[in-house]
Amino acid sequence: MDSAIELSVSLEARFFIEAASGNHQEQYVLFDYFLAECCVVLSDPSNPKFQRIKVSSPKIQSDILAVDGALDVLFAIGFQVVAIDSEGVTDDFLVLDQLEDLTVLEFALNALIRFRVDKEKELGK
Repeated sequence: MDSAIELSVSLEARFFIEAASGNHQEQYVLFDYFLAECCVVLSDPSNPKFQRIKVSSPKIQSDILAVDGALDVLFAIGFQVVAIDSEGVTDDFLVLDQLEDLTVLEFALNALIRFRVDKEKELGK
């Protein structure tokens, strides 16, 4: 993988972790969400259902997007905001657009796992 991409993903992940560091419960919710999102996409990268996150979802709004840095991590992983029309209703989605190279997503998953392990060691868990 291009070292500039690795650095970008790593910095964005660090930013997100530091932004959430004041509230450990919030941090673990984010870790779990990002780890699950990466795993689901990697398990079935051709399934468009796994490539979209509905921005207006109350759970996404409250648990994920309300935390400083979370959107930056999604952008670093490769998600983009896209307006999608369905039956005359337009909603914004975060869409993982370029899946021909899963390297960034795999790197992000590994980085998040390492960061979570480090944080658990730091907290004595």
